[in-house]
Amino acid sequence: LLSRGLLVSMIALNPEGEVVGHQGLLKPRLDAMTAEITMGIVHPRYRGRRLFEWLKEKAFARMQEVGLLGLFGELVTNHPYSQKANYALGVKPSGFMLGFVPADRVFLKMSEEQTDPERMTVVLVHARLNAAPPRLTYPPVHHRSIIKRTYEECGIPRSTGEGLLDGMDGIRSSVSMRTVPESGVAFLDAITIGEDFHQVIKGMLRELRLLRFDCIYIDLPLANPATALVCAVVESLGFFSAGIIPDCLPTGDALRLQYLNNVAITPEKVVVVSDFGKMLFNYIVAEWQRCL
Repeated sequence: LLSRGLLVSMIALNPEGEVVGHQGLLKPRLDAMTAEITMGIVHPRYRGRRLFEWLKEKAFARMQEVGLLGLFGELVTNHPYSQKANYALGVKPSGFMLGFVPADRVFLKMSEEQTDPERMTVVLVHARLNAAPPRLTYPPVHHRSIIKRTYEECGIPRSTGEGLLDGMDGIRSSVSMRTVPESGVAFLDAITIGEDFHQVIKGMLRELRLLRFDCIYIDLPLANPATALVCAVVESLGFFSAGIIPDCLPTGDALRLQYLNNVAITPEKVVVVSDFGKMLFNYIVAEWQRCL
């Protein structure tokens, strides 16, 4: 990843030259204008010295210098520390992925041992680094209000257009798939939305369910007028909103939907720090409960 230019690593060295901290920023594509906040770790001997925050500050500043529009990532919700450290740097919540982390993941050096048999929810976050270009988006009417509020919280200027299905006739849908079997998650990316979109997603969902993937996600391009209308089609299959990821696609922002394949979630166990985050979490939980 480093040699291909997709990963930027910010490291901390002690006087002996030992790596005692790392913060990674991972680009999904070489031409991507956003990067994922990932691979953050501090050696146990060096915790409690704000090294984690210092690494993030340096990494964020570097990405701002090279012109990236923003950063995105997922923060765990079994404790408040990651959220607080990131929110102190201006990071904002933009969604929640319920049950994203497998139940067998162990978090060392926490005040309590992890014994919860449930998969863990993460909060999607966004950090704005440079001024975002104005974009026209096509959010579904039933999610328009919360998406508009999320854009405002993240400091992103967007205007809203009306959904259209013109141009879908005779067009075949193209949807890419990426799976992470060890985590039980799968990602679908709607590249082209055609007249067969419902059947394509239905078939892929059936395959992933049979393979027993726990959490299935699909990203719909908000720059595509068809997204405003096909979102309800996808939701009719059992998907529900996970929030938005700004500037993560070649065309702009993504509306992420999620599907839980017989995954149990207890909302009361999820730790949410910010006021807007709590409102957004309650909205997504309500959407999930409508699918039950």
